[in-house]
Amino acid sequence: GDGAQSLGVQATAASEAEVFDLVDELARQLLAAGQSGPASRLSRLAARTTTSMPALKAYLTGERHLRAGRYYDAMEALQEAVASDGTFALAYYRFAAAAGGCAMPELARQLAELGAEHRNRLSEHDRYLFDAQRAWLNGAVGEAEAHYATITSIYPGDVEAWFLLGDLLFHSNPLRGRSAAEARGAFERALALEPDHVTSLVHLVRIAALEGEMEEAVELAGRVVALSPEGDEVLAMRAFRAYATHDEAEIVAVIEALRHARLASIALAFTDVVVYAGDLAGAESLARELTGVARSDEMRALFHVLLAHLALARKAPEDALAELRTAERLDRAWGLETRALFAALPFGGVPEAEAVAARDALAAWDAAKAEPSSFIIFAMHNGLHPHIRLYLLALLEARLGNVPAARAHARRLATLEPVAGAEGISHHLTRGALARVLWAEGHPAEALAELGKAETEAWFLLTVASPFYSQAFERWMRAELLTALARPDEAAGWRRSLAERSPYEIIYR
Repeated sequence: GDGAQSLGVQATAASEAEVFDLVDELARQLLAAGQSGPASRLSRLAARTTTSMPALKAYLTGERHLRAGRYYDAMEALQEAVASDGTFALAYYRFAAAAGGCAMPELARQLAELGAEHRNRLSEHDRYLFDAQRAWLNGAVGEAEAHYATITSIYPGDVEAWFLLGDLLFHSNPLRGRSAAEARGAFERALALEPDHVTSLVHLVRIAALEGEMEEAVELAGRVVALSPEGDEVLAMRAFRAYATHDEAEIVAVIEALRHARLASIALAFTDVVVYAGDLAGAESLARELTGVARSDEMRALFHVLLAHLALARKAPEDALAELRTAERLDRAWGLETRALFAALPFGGVPEAEAVAARDALAAWDAAKAEPSSFIIFAMHNGLHPHIRLYLLALLEARLGNVPAARAHARRLATLEPVAGAEGISHHLTRGALARVLWAEGHPAEALAELGKAETEAWFLLTVASPFYSQAFERWMRAELLTALARPDEAAGWRRSLAERSPYEIIYR
């Protein structure tokens, strides 16, 4: 009569030796029965799908961290869960989600495969989620989207499925010529089911900013900071709010906090300032502050590459080239490749003499001997430098009007063996180079056909963190080709979806 909830569980022990097992069984039943509401569905399921109390306790800890946006803490707890019960499929599933959130796609894929070995312990509902996650992690975006659409149709109360559908749309839409803002509805459905779903709120901050609703974005960012003050994205949200509102005191505090932060937190904060707050001057000041405390030459090179993008975006090509020469001294491959990309652009104002210099530097560079990088950002191009070199040579020769030479480089690129694990980007670079040649030859329809259907096979973090995985030049080129072919509505979609996720895309605005 006092409104207290009464739970009924039962278990029996056949002997005194089984009493401890009985206690564990009763505890598991109490945990399962005590969870309620759509937000706790996975926790209730976990309590019913492991026989290990230590695994269950670790899982529940990991789940709390995940929901609060603390991905590194979640990984630690979920690693303990799978160590305690190697057949705990749901723990592998959530461990993979946490690894993805920490920009560790290879680990996430491995965990998803390990969990799949035990998926027969799960319901059809949860097997759908497993299959969708594996497709998403492996770049099969269309398949993953179909799975999430099915789940949300059959199980409309599944918070996780609505969030993951939104996450997929947010990150993949721009590579399909559609706005990331189309994900708003899915995130709002997740919030309707779980009003404090932090990661949905984070995405809605960015969507509101893209839509020009800055007051809404700032208010939502404040909610994230209040709900998850220790979350992995809280510094990004603080940075967004500080720069969007020009709060000088908070900007100073954010910069100080970022000096001691993980690289992932720095990258998120920088992206939120550039792409969503739209403060290029503030982003430049932030990058210069952090360059001074960078912990390696590669990290310093990264900041100079980002500063170069900011300079080109503000139409200062000489400043951009100066930043890239500094980057080149710190990391030859990334500095040279970015300099060549800038010089190859038909816009941007880089002098033709610089395009010639970049072409000659690339021609003399033995990209196959580029040392593999252990720096997490630069490592994504390990093994790809010979492909990127030929791609850039084709683009440079096309810009310089040397079309036969451009075609020769593109054809040579097509003969290179794809890099294991990076077959998609190898294919993409070849299509982009051949399309650029066809465009230079005055064949826009053939160039568009060469680009083919837009593909999103790369893991989304790669498409945010690399100017080549992002396909930004090819997306811009699609818009130009569609305009030339009198298809303005389609062209507008591609233009609108540029610079919605990555600081490498701001030069195409």
